[in-house]
Amino acid sequence: MRKAFLQQKAKEDVREIVLYIADDTLKAAEAFRLALERVRLTLADLPEVGRVYDFGKRELKGLRMLPVPDFTKYLVFYVYREPEEEVEIFRVLHGARDIPALFL
Repeated sequence: MRKAFLQQKAKEDVREIVLYIADDTLKAAEAFRLALERVRLTLADLPEVGRVYDFGKRELKGLRMLPVPDFTKYLVFYVYREPEEEVEIFRVLHGARDIPALFL
C-alpha cells in the first residue's frame, strides 16, 4: 500500500497556514486541516492525479501540484517515488506566492 507524507518544510507550511486561517476562524482552520488530510489520502491512492510542474531541478523531477479542495488557493506540491511506493509532499503554498522562487 502506498503512503503519502509531508516533508518537514511542508509541515512548517501547514502550521503557518493553519495559524493564519485561525486568526479569522478556528472552524475554517480545522476545515483546512481536514481538507489537506483528504488530499494526503487521495495522493496515496492516486499519486499521479495532479498537474506536472517542471522547475528544471533534477531532484524535483516528476513534481506535481494539486489544489486543496474547498481551499483551492492553496496548492500541494509533491513527487511520487514509484519504486518506493511513496508520495513525498514537499510544500503547501498559497497560489499567489512566487512559487518558482520557492523551489530554487
